[in-house]
Amino acid sequence: MNPLRLGLLGYGKMGRAVEAALHAQRLGESAVAPNSAAALSLAWTLDAGVGAAALQEAFQQVDVVIEFSRPEAAVDNIVAALEAGTAIVVGTTGWYEHLPKVREACLAHSGAVLYAPNFSIGVNLFMAIQEYAAQLFARYPRYQVSLSETHHTAKLDAPSGTAIHLAQSVIDRHPGYQRWALQEEPFQEPGQGVLPIEAHREAQVPGTHQLRFSSPEDTILLEHVAHNREGFARGALDAARWLPGRQGLFTLRDMMEQGS
Repeated sequence: MNPLRLGLLGYGKMGRAVEAALHAQRLGESAVAPNSAAALSLAWTLDAGVGAAALQEAFQQVDVVIEFSRPEAAVDNIVAALEAGTAIVVGTTGWYEHLPKVREACLAHSGAVLYAPNFSIGVNLFMAIQEYAAQLFARYPRYQVSLSETHHTAKLDAPSGTAIHLAQSVIDRHPGYQRWALQEEPFQEPGQGVLPIEAHREAQVPGTHQLRFSSPEDTILLEHVAHNREGFARGALDAARWLPGRQGLFTLRDMMEQGS
């Protein structure tokens, strides 16, 4: 079987981490995911800001693209990939209000898009646990829910896309919360129907997310700590192997649940 031709759009920290993980896998230093054994061959890397014509030409040269760019560019990149008939894995966050437009383009071009606020398999397992926990704690309103996230100082958005996803997941399952709010001060008690999120920026922190359930008697913590970017890169590569040949709009959870 010929390897799938891969393009990397956005050559920042995550783009370079994906390239390094792919190189390590090709050297046999880490195994190909068991649910998706297709090989990948890196055809090109492009930094964000490339012109539309050059981008369209580049998309036509590959089977799948992994995209880590900026929120303001993500939707145009996705649509351009769909127009070129290229599957695209999107790690950029901050554009999800445009999901209806992406879904329409996906249908119009019979294309394939996989997006996720976080490509770490561990984080997505953490999210599944968190969903169950939110349902349980909804029965016990004495427990107040709050979130905190810590990332490296180069991360521009706050709170993180993963934290927003976690907060919305709680809101969807817990009638005591209708919205989330970023806390500018150290931890404060939740307001009426408001789920507070703390956002911290510290040097050399790949990503830590903590969900806190607190009552006057005790506190239960759920936490995911990323030790490096390799987990995010591995998940993006798994998605790039899984997506080509499919049609539709997918999340990483779809890949994890459906398998090969």
